[in-house]
Amino acid sequence: MKFYVIFLTFFVIVTASALYSVDTNSTKFFPLKIGNQWTYMRTINAPPPNPYTYYFKCTVTKDTVIGSHKYYYFSRTDHMSGFGGGASWFRVDSTDGKLISFTTYACNQFGFETVDSLASSVNNFSKICPNDTLQKRKLISISGLTAWGLQTTELSFDWNSGPALFPKKYYKHFGLIYSAYGEMYPIVFWLKGCVIDGILYGDTNTFVGINQINSEVPNKFSLSQNYPNPFNPSTKIKFQIPLSRGVDAEGGRGVLTTLVVYDALGREIQTLFNLELKPGTYEVDFDGSNLPSGVYYYTLISGEFNETKRMVLLK
Repeated sequence: MKFYVIFLTFFVIVTASALYSVDTNSTKFFPLKIGNQWTYMRTINAPPPNPYTYYFKCTVTKDTVIGSHKYYYFSRTDHMSGFGGGASWFRVDSTDGKLISFTTYACNQFGFETVDSLASSVNNFSKICPNDTLQKRKLISISGLTAWGLQTTELSFDWNSGPALFPKKYYKHFGLIYSAYGEMYPIVFWLKGCVIDGILYGDTNTFVGINQINSEVPNKFSLSQNYPNPFNPSTKIKFQIPLSRGVDAEGGRGVLTTLVVYDALGREIQTLFNLELKPGTYEVDFDGSNLPSGVYYYTLISGEFNETKRMVLLK
């Protein structure tokens, strides 16, 4: 009898663990953390000659609890919401891997809507709204590939049926990589680069004014004098990151690099970036429009390298 009680207890614990464990694999397809940032190229395919393209950044800026679940807020630099569907609050369900959005008008004002099921199998459907059996999303394919030096997996989704197309693609570790909606003149999003957990991937030109002006591997760390100097109101700061232990020149992780501006009293004015950068020569813009004239200092910290230089804002 004692054996059966122990076995039953073990079965209940294991079953509960299986039912309520966090699906960590699914959460990696939509990494939610305050500070994570994505830059997208948005192309609006309007009738000729009016199609146009622009870039916008989408940043996780805050979180809150809605209905006992934590949601993360996405802020866009073009003052629009979400990724075409209008929602700005998102979470990945920890039990079934569904990406869920919240708006006050979704699903006939129920508020919660399934964007895609990131733990789905190929050809499986997921209902967008719990009370709607017609609108469903379907996982079309799962593919392995390499993106920005990392082995990753692509999940490709679309509507289950009907003339409307709304394809979306997610990359493991990076999030939403592609989205489109509309029929005759679709609006398309392409991911150009992202900062995930402080690590920079993709096109550095689209982030915080950083421009990788040379990908050749330097022999040593260096921090150049800003130019112009004195400046009003903006100036450029150039620096070099060499190849060092734990740094991959071709892809993957780089070295954590920080550039900070201080005033003459040593008070921190602005952290221009705090990112993992791969070897190369970089240039970053600093804008002093909101600062008074005076002497300022900028410090580059990268691995064991730490150097400070002086600059003058003269208005």
